Formats: sequence, C-alpha cells, structure tokens
Amino acid sequence: MIRIPARAGVYGEVWFDEEPPTDAGVDILVHRYCSTPIPRVRTVPLQTLRTDLARPVNEVVARFDATCRSEIRRADSRDDLYYELIPEAVDRLEDFTAFYDAFARQKGIWLTDRRWLGRAAAAHQLILSHASRDSEQLVWHAYLCIGDTGCLMYSASRFRGKDRRYRSLVGRANR
Repeated sequence: MIRIPARAGVYGEVWFDEEPPTDAGVDILVHRYCSTPIPRVRTVPLQTLRTDLARPVNEVVARFDATCRSEIRRADSRDDLYYELIPEAVDRLEDFTAFYDAFARQKGIWLTDRRWLGRAAAAHQLILSHASRDSEQLVWHAYLCIGDTGCLMYSASRFRGKDRRYRSLVGRANR
C-alpha cells in the first residue's frame, strides 16, 4: 500500500488486487485497477493491453507484430544502447523526474507527481528504467509493480527537434 499524508488525513492506495493491511492506518483507502468491482462503490472501467511476463521470452516476443520484433532486434544488435533497470527507485528519482519534467514541458503536459512517486518508491512499489547511448539518456520509464502485476505509469523520451534517424533511434530505445 502507498501511504500519502495530506492536510485532511492520510490517504492509502492499494493497486490491482493488493490486500490492504488489517490496520492500514489511513483515513481514506482508494482501490485502483481491481480485477472485479467492489460492491456498492463507484467504479470506472479500465481498458488496457496485458502481457503475461511470466511466459517464456520467445512466447512474449511472438505476440509482437513483425515490425516491433525487427526494431527490438536492431536496437539490441546495432544501436549500442545501454539499458538499466532500477528496482530501488528512491536513489534515482531525481534523475527520472528531471528528465520527465523537461519532456513534459516540451509537450505541454502535466509534470511528474513527485510526492506520489516518492511515496511509491518508499513503499518499494516503483521500478525505474532508462535507455541511453554514449551516456546520453534517450528514454525513461516508471512502473508501478505490486506482486506479479506491473503498470507503466510514466514514459518520457527526447527526440523533438531532432532528425529522422535520431527519432528512429529513440523509438527503438523505447521498445
């Protein structure tokens, strides 16, 4: 559970089908993305793509279209990309938020919710990743991971104002 202190009390967020602690210690409990609706509670349906990452890699990749598989192979074999998965996100939150917020300003979209990200990282429910080439960061992703379920929460890339080849490189790095 992610606990978020606020002026009016403490909010708690449970995601997917996570069970809240018996004594959650929160004033308001919010259930997000439950597999079945909670009786007598306002719900909003979610439509999303799902990929079972517990399957063998070749089965997961086989479900991608041919273009996607080709782009992944090229990124892996010819683009000299460096990929880092950061399971302990607390120490790298500033790197992620700086990159994402610069991206958001370029696009004119909401900046990161640093408070929520910090609380999710403190609860060990946030995983960050990034891809770079020659120490130049190209893309960052932030995933909320609880149990065997993960959800992409933020995705940022820098390619605006660059030439076609560079934009294609960033697209492959995103894959």
